[in-house]
Amino acid sequence: MGMENVQLNTSGRISELKKWDISYQAEGKTFWVECKYDIKATESGYAAIEFEYKGDPSGIETTESDFWVQRIGDEYYIIAIEVLRVMIDRPKRSCLRHARFNVGAEKNCSIWLIPVEGFIKNAELLGYSADYKEQENVC
Repeated sequence: MGMENVQLNTSGRISELKKWDISYQAEGKTFWVECKYDIKATESGYAAIEFEYKGDPSGIETTESDFWVQRIGDEYYIIAIEVLRVMIDRPKRSCLRHARFNVGAEKNCSIWLIPVEGFIKNAELLGYSADYKEQENVC
């Protein structure tokens, strides 16, 4: 897949920043990507997916992205937003349980916790952090 015209969302407006982090063009279409780095995922065994910040919808609830990229340890995984939303909406599947927690320094961010194993089964490996050494702020 050849990616062209890759751009970071540098909008100064929160309402725009909530929608997507990176856009690119491929095969004549524009795609949007939400990009996250979960520093606790390898330690906890769960991928954290934000859905609320300070009582307002955020993350998976507000993104207009086509794909979600999650850095877990030194690996980047990509998953279609629709697939991720199904994983959250259907917690009865054995490997796709979830929980709700208030996290962050001020305890004002709510997240879903998806077992890393289940997340990886439904995502594709995009690359390794060593591949992106020279590109800061990739996720």
